[in-house]
Parts: sequence; structure tokens; C-alpha cells
Amino acid sequence: MATMELELYETLHLLRVRQGLTLRELESSSGIDHATIARMEKGKGEISFQKLQRLAKALGVTMGALCGETPLYRIQGDGQPRQGE
Repeated sequence: MATMELELYETLHLLRVRQGLTLRELESSSGIDHATIARMEKGKGEISFQKLQRLAKALGVTMGALCGETPLYRIQGDGQPRQGE
């Protein structure tokens, strides 16, 4: 089976959209400015470890999921890994 590896910025965008969050809603839950998140989602600028932690927590996923260690097809809409996978 072919796999598609996503860059961090693509994963961030997909997780946010899957959960139906706007940039401003993610800003509210993560404490990271929406314009900064938008730049991150476009792959512009650097993302600090602290910001990764805050985004993962706000999205309800592990750092591994955000960084691509868990394939996105295994992550439910609520950000949690699917059982048995």
C-alpha cells in the first residue's frame, strides 16, 4: 500500500480542518496568534517546540500525531487515534 507522508504544516492544516476549527478558534485554544498559525500552515517560518506542544494540546493530539508519526487516516475527527489501529 502506498503511503503519503505529509509535512508538518500540511498535517497542522488537515487536523484543524478535520476538527472544523477556524484559525481564530485555534488561536483561542492554543494562545498562538491566528496569523502565525496561518503562516505555519503555509510552511513559512519556523515552529518552536513550545508552539508545537501548544498546538498539539489545542488539537487534542499527541506531538507524534502532529509531527507525522501517526498516519492521519488513523486519527479520528476528534483528534484521537482510532482504537485497534
